[in-house]
Formats: sequence, structure tokens, C-alpha cells
Amino acid sequence: MRLREAVASALHLLVVLAFFGLSFVSLLLVRRSDWMQAVLDCLNNTPDALYWTAAGFGVIGLFFLWGFHGIGRGRYLALQMESGRATIDSKIVRLAIEECFKKNYPAQVSGASVSVAKGKRLEVALDLKSLPEEEELQLLSDAESKLQDLLQTQFGYREPLSLFIRSR
Repeated sequence: MRLREAVASALHLLVVLAFFGLSFVSLLLVRRSDWMQAVLDCLNNTPDALYWTAAGFGVIGLFFLWGFHGIGRGRYLALQMESGRATIDSKIVRLAIEECFKKNYPAQVSGASVSVAKGKRLEVALDLKSLPEEEELQLLSDAESKLQDLLQTQFGYREPLSLFIRSR
């Protein structure tokens, strides 16, 4: 699991637990009228408590907004087409790239991952089977030209890409 996925899972869990907690406290206050009266007295007698509670919820909301926005970054590739802009999920690009490698290099490449780096640069990491260094370099240069052609014909992507071997 990547760090981004772990953070996303933690944020989702935190949101779910927060809502379950608020639900539990609300149900508890309904059953315990003396606690509900104490909470209402606190809010009526100390308006600062309501202010700080609202400010706290606002900060938590901003934290979640920032976190959920950050989760989606880097997962989409923005392309400029003649008719306008389009976004493509990186999974679609990854599937096309994997299909290209299965067709052209079935014995050398065991997998690929695709990510969109800052500046909308496409990064492709290859999982290569054991090859001599000279063959790896030849494969990388050949694969880069095939990928440039594939990305340009299927997706209209004309920007440079980073192609590298993932450590084994």
C-alpha cells in the first residue's frame, strides 16, 4: 500500500468514526436528559464555548477538505485536444501501456505502473525480468519510442515522459 492510499484510508476511517461518534453522543444525550441540560446550560451561559466548538469543526472540515483534495492529485492526466481539454484516469493509461508491453515485450517486462508527476509529466515505472544491463538500456530506449507513439495516437499526449526501471 502506498503512502497516499494509507492516508486516504485513514482519512476515510476518521470521517466514518467522527459521524458514528456524533451519532452516539446524540443518542446518549436523548437518553440522558440531565446531560443534555448540562450541555445546553454550558452553551447558553458561555457563548465562547459555542464559538470555539464551531471554530474547531471548521478547522477539522478544512483539514478533511485539504486531505481529500490531496488524495485525488496525480491520478488524472489532463490532455489538450482540438475540441478542448479532457482528463483521463491514469488506470486507463496504465492498461494501454501494459497491453503494449505484453504485445511487444512479453518475455522482458512483467508489469508497469503509471503516475502523473507535478507539471503533468507522465512517469512510467517498469518491472523488468532479469536482463543484462545492455539489453535493459536497449529495451528502455525502444520502449520509450513505442510509448511515445502509443500515447500520441491513442491519447493525444505529446509531452515528454519519464520511463524508468523500478528497483527489484
